[in-house]
Amino acid sequence: MVLAKRGKAAGLALVALLGVAACNRQQPIYTVTDHPVPPAAQPLPMKSVEQAIVEAAAARRWTIERLQPGLMRATQKWRTHTMVVNIRYTQDHYSIEHVMTSNLKEQGGTVHRAYNTNVKALENEIEQSLHRANR
Repeated sequence: MVLAKRGKAAGLALVALLGVAACNRQQPIYTVTDHPVPPAAQPLPMKSVEQAIVEAAAARRWTIERLQPGLMRATQKWRTHTMVVNIRYTQDHYSIEHVMTSNLKEQGGTVHRAYNTNVKALENEIEQSLHRANR
């Protein structure tokens, strides 16, 4: 009987712990480093690579500011939230680097999971846009 109660208590504690972990909205900041441009798109001129990235960003509701050749700043705002990333690119690869967030619980290298979700979606959209650019 005592063992059954201890087992039940341990089981409840485990469920509670898993529940808290599942609700954790903080995640390490996601960074895209040297993501390869698809081989079929590598012969494209830099201007075409840039245009594919701009189109991908627009499709995901990011606004783009061109800072210099090979470097853009992308900003996404919704409700009271803001996220800003730098996108560095060449004909061979691109990177998406965290700049700042507002109202996304950024602290000590972690951020609300919505930031990571949106950066991953941007990464996937850029990949698709580069595939389409060579057709």
